[in-house]
Amino acid sequence: MVNREYTLKASFILKFLNFIEWPERIDSNNFDLNNNYTFCIIGENPFKNILDLAKEEGLMKRKINLKRKVLISELNQCRILFINSSEANRIGEIVSQVKKYPLLSISDTKGFGEKGVGINFVGVGNKIRFEINRLAIEASGLKISSELLNLAINLE
Repeated sequence: MVNREYTLKASFILKFLNFIEWPERIDSNNFDLNNNYTFCIIGENPFKNILDLAKEEGLMKRKINLKRKVLISELNQCRILFINSSEANRIGEIVSQVKKYPLLSISDTKGFGEKGVGINFVGVGNKIRFEINRLAIEASGLKISSELLNLAINLE
């Protein structure tokens, strides 16, 4: 069964891609000239098959390759990384590795934004909002649109 919360979060993530700028030239496996993206998930996959369904139905503007249960040693293959709450005991190690690569880190775990995750979903009342750690995003070599920053809860 498709979880409504993660359907919304997947939709947000796909929209975020329009407001993030990656470096023009990246010397690793996570970029190609056709503007394809590798979306990696570290830890459990809360999205289940939502991203596969979106891909099959042509809802993605860019080609997105999905990698589930990625290892920390494979982060150089990612452009987008979702960090599950199951990785709370390794978040420091993951964040320190994320800084080495031009990738957008995303989570939905309380406190992960303060620990260095770029975009972190939070619940505010019965709404899904997101906080942005601009310094963490910039440390990965990415640029974030002021339009997206204006919609976010900013951490600084």
